[in-house]
Amino acid sequence: MTLGATLYVKNSTEAAAFYCDAFGMNIGYNARNDDGTYLHAERICRQNWKKTGRAYSP
Repeated sequence: MTLGATLYVKNSTEAAAFYCDAFGMNIGYNARNDDGTYLHAERICRQNWKKTGRAYSP
């Protein structure tokens, strides 16, 4: 079983970088707002390359 979470965060670019560093992940599919923040970002686990979560910008 794999668990995932959906997060709605401010400063989505910095938050995504923090979570990737903290959990050893890479950004997968993503879409950005005009200001460069993430509208949608999926993180991919480095170990088994499964989708493990998503982040959305409010």
